[in-house]
Amino acid sequence: EISLGLVGSEMCIRDRYEPAEEAGYTDIFCPMYPPIEKLVAYAKGNPQRPGIMIEYCHAMGNSVGNLQDYWDVIEAYPALQGGFIWDWVDQSLEYTNEKGVKYFAYGHDYHPDLPTDGNFLNNGLVNPFREPHPHLMEVKKVYEPIEFKQIEGQTKQFEVYNNNFFKSLDDLNLSWSLWEDGVSVAEGNWGTVAVGPQEKQRLTIETDFDLQADKEYFLKLSALTNSADSLLPQGHIVAWEQFKLQVARPGNPRLGLERLPDLFIQQVGNVIAINGQDMEVKVDNKTGAILSYVYKGNSLLLSSPKPNFWRPPTDNDLGNGMQKWAAIWKRASEEQRSVRVGEIVHSGKEVRYEVKYALPPETGAEVLIRYTILANGVLWVDYHFSAKDTSLPKLPRMGLQLRLPESFEFMEWYGNGPHETYADRKTAGEIAQWKGRVWDEIHQYSRPQETGNKTDVRWMSLKNQKGIGLQLIAMTSPLSVSAWPFDTEALDFVAGEQGAASASGLVPNTSKHCLLHTSPSPRD
Repeated sequence: EISLGLVGSEMCIRDRYEPAEEAGYTDIFCPMYPPIEKLVAYAKGNPQRPGIMIEYCHAMGNSVGNLQDYWDVIEAYPALQGGFIWDWVDQSLEYTNEKGVKYFAYGHDYHPDLPTDGNFLNNGLVNPFREPHPHLMEVKKVYEPIEFKQIEGQTKQFEVYNNNFFKSLDDLNLSWSLWEDGVSVAEGNWGTVAVGPQEKQRLTIETDFDLQADKEYFLKLSALTNSADSLLPQGHIVAWEQFKLQVARPGNPRLGLERLPDLFIQQVGNVIAINGQDMEVKVDNKTGAILSYVYKGNSLLLSSPKPNFWRPPTDNDLGNGMQKWAAIWKRASEEQRSVRVGEIVHSGKEVRYEVKYALPPETGAEVLIRYTILANGVLWVDYHFSAKDTSLPKLPRMGLQLRLPESFEFMEWYGNGPHETYADRKTAGEIAQWKGRVWDEIHQYSRPQETGNKTDVRWMSLKNQKGIGLQLIAMTSPLSVSAWPFDTEALDFVAGEQGAASASGLVPNTSKHCLLHTSPSPRD
């Protein structure tokens, strides 16, 4: 009842005051989903009323990107006071399909003939069971009432800011930890530090650090509750921040090559076999595709790496018609042709060749990849994308996609985690070493869509129960990576059985669901 009342009130306010802009009949400036530039322009115009967004950061499906960007501006201008995220909870009901498997129902699940907006009732920070979506972690982090700042030019001196207006920090313990290549190696505790509302205090780490030249180091500062109350348990993390102390030197993929025998090349028909100690790689001489990659008798690839420019649309993507305006890049991922170009260069312990990928003519784009195979089993990939037509639609994604054996289900990575993160939603990501099973890294949104991405990844490995598998290492800058236990098509948009037209026209109707309490796969 409270939720319905709040929604009704909000709708009333929206209808009467959102179009008012700066007219005299409203006490606040209350735009709805304004661009950040509009907020900045208002704040710089010597406003006489506070700015409060009546709605922003539409939390439907995989969403709430750019929240940090909004709050960088809100906190920079006193006239801006924040806004209301739409909304709190997905409003599906739990149904059971003909196979006895439960799922979140929406749209024509309730009645096949009534008008519907399909999945448009699922736009919350939590699912119908009140279980958090990954974007709730971002909201918690961006909304933290405490801020840690490093003193300029000082490695171990910081300031803690209490952004509360009425509450001190005497119910919190402040601590620090040193992380080496994503693993905690030292820690300390300041205990309770009395910082009053809207005040700050300096913190100093007295411990000496012995930093290794070839390692990456972060300092993490945390504020945790020092006792339980009616809402939060003792040890609950209220705020935290990471500070980079030292960047690691790039790894050397040729390390130890001098101790290994040379690679041996043999061509049989159209297949080039590259053999070394405990390894064999087979390449199609015409297309350059990697046909197989075997290490110590274990097949590591089910398909050759191929350029990819597509990701399944999120719910908000469907709202802006991405499935239509970006379709050219989906075709580019599916209809490309590859050809090996130039000579195969064999220099003892490494073999190098190049492959050109021709994309559909309307893209005017191509990809050139240089593959280098080393005697230590390393496959080095240099990826070059070029497009002459700058008027083409934005790229949903640019990278490589490949298929691995299903048994490579154990995933580890050094980068942002533990939950999924994206380029515009990674403030809540913590740089560390994380691990989990591939299935567990997929988030079950009510409608299947893009999920499971990891950002700022230094390396990622996928292995089987025996520890055999592949490790991906970023050589020049961190990567975004994801591993799915199904094909892209399982998450892609499919129009509803009665068509994509919806009652409001805001979003198209869809026909997929995620099954609950099972491996997340689409429901027929």
